[in-house]
Amino acid sequence: MSSYPQSLSHLITALEKLPGVGPKTAERYALFLTHYSPQRGTELIEALIKAKAAITFCERCFNVADSSPCAICTNPKRDQSIVCVVASPPDVIAYERTGEFHGVYHILQGLINPLENISATQ
Repeated sequence: MSSYPQSLSHLITALEKLPGVGPKTAERYALFLTHYSPQRGTELIEALIKAKAAITFCERCFNVADSSPCAICTNPKRDQSIVCVVASPPDVIAYERTGEFHGVYHILQGLINPLENISATQ
């Protein structure tokens, strides 16, 4: 990375902090982004800023949402007496895609894994 301009090196370092993105992938993403037109780059930046500002967690189920409580928790067609406990928001998406579950969710935001030193306090 030392042969890259400082701004590109900084972008690579920032991208490496994303889950599942190692140094080579971060470098590939950063170089790809350099080919974006200024308009596409601005659209990406604005989307990130808007998402960061707008996304919240539902006060009831802890899912990511635009408002709290979320659309699932406030849907009168949902059976509030049936709760599906899942590890993370992508799990909710997976269940919702099936169209079979009509209850509500509780999202744990991760799992406890003592073998990897992941406890409930992290």
